[in-house]
Amino acid sequence: MSSVPFLGNSKYRQLLKDEFNLLTIENDMKFSKIHPQRDTYNFVIPDLIVEFALENDMKVRGHTLVWH
Repeated sequence: MSSVPFLGNSKYRQLLKDEFNLLTIENDMKFSKIHPQRDTYNFVIPDLIVEFALENDMKVRGHTLVWH
């Protein structure tokens, strides 16, 4: 799933709740997003998505921490 509609569209979030029981985070779990530079980590978006999943009894697949 893409974080762009997730963050900005309540109908998209409702669709996820109604139709799915597993979320696969698209690009926001990639190392370059989480660790964009030395000594800098940013888990804000993945944390929001995981929190949403937990609140709605969903599983999460974090695609992908290591790439290439």
